[in-house]
Amino acid sequence: MGMKANVGGTKEQVERKIRILKSLIAADKNKGDSRSLEHHSKALNEHEKYLKEVWG
Repeated sequence: MGMKANVGGTKEQVERKIRILKSLIAADKNKGDSRSLEHHSKALNEHEKYLKEVWG
């Protein structure tokens, strides 16, 4: 069963979540945590896609 990122909120909230996810991805890479890296990368992609679709 796949996971889907819960994306929504104001533009500022989505931008903040993107910054947080980028930090988490960097931490995952440093720890060598491939499972978290995969989940955070998918969530980041969903948030960036949403940001472009809604606010261009």
